[in-house]
Amino acid sequence: MSSSVLTALKSELKTILSRMSSNGMPTARDIVEEYRKNNPTIDRMMSVELENIALVKLIGGIADLRRVSYDSNQGELFDNYAIPGYINIREGGKNHRKRASEATMADLEEILERFKDVPKKKPKHILEFERLLQNMKNSGAPKELTASQFLNKSNV
Repeated sequence: MSSSVLTALKSELKTILSRMSSNGMPTARDIVEEYRKNNPTIDRMMSVELENIALVKLIGGIADLRRVSYDSNQGELFDNYAIPGYINIREGGKNHRKRASEATMADLEEILERFKDVPKKKPKHILEFERLLQNMKNSGAPKELTASQFLNKSNV
């Protein structure tokens, strides 16, 4: 799918989201349903590309659900925390993927800032990040200390 087609699709989905948001926050499924109602057929190229995007997202979700303790370099260090092996943070205005073990307190604060206004129950890994950050703060750890350095020192 050309980038212009993908851009047009994103634009249309944003328009639908904006229109539907006037009645409360719609779910992703609501937006898809509305899109399909307005666009009953999707051409073959777009269909394959959307399928590829979905598969990449699924694979990314699987990778994010792996706990750091499955990382052979980390051993059982994170067994007390149900956190993903990798985190997505913003650095220098760009999204960046980083091992959770390398996350600093500033990284954890940035992740938690994105979830501060989540109206529904927070995902378990976010609650675990909150717990890890609180433990790091309570210990007086410097902000640049990584999660693995903290856990190696404290065995929390």
